[in-house]
Amino acid sequence: MSWKKEKGGEESSKPWAIAHPVHRAACNADGSGITELLAEKIHKASMNQVDKEGRAPLHYAAWNGLAVPVKLLCSAGAEVDVRSGDRGSTPLHFAAGMGHPECCKILIAFGASAGARDEQDGWTPEDLARQNLNRKSPEVVEAIVAALHGVRGKEAGAQPHDANEKSPG
Repeated sequence: MSWKKEKGGEESSKPWAIAHPVHRAACNADGSGITELLAEKIHKASMNQVDKEGRAPLHYAAWNGLAVPVKLLCSAGAEVDVRSGDRGSTPLHFAAGMGHPECCKILIAFGASAGARDEQDGWTPEDLARQNLNRKSPEVVEAIVAALHGVRGKEAGAQPHDANEKSPG
């Protein structure tokens, strides 16, 4: 497998896990490897780098509901509102959409914007949590909404989408 490198457009034939070790470590439930990698200057610089899918390590940890890596990356200074390359979603969009309230709480505690809208359809993390209710229990969705509303009052224009608008894809 090869892909264009994020900088310079050169082809790389390195497997994803080798080319993006911080991304791979973010997928470990216990966060093993993150602290060690981020102690090295070269890997610290890649903490907010996106891979060929347009995702930073924090996107992967949030998507998978891995609270330990989310907290480790945030504590190390990861950009909590880094945008994905596909829809322009933040890690909070990923955590809320996949039904991970603990990750939502951590991201918000580190300053993630609960009112951030994705760049494709303008959906907020709350919109995604509610839209994906069919995959998660109402209790999980309400826990996410409660976490998001903890900071909602500080943000202007953070109203959910109208139910008649196009649903997130």
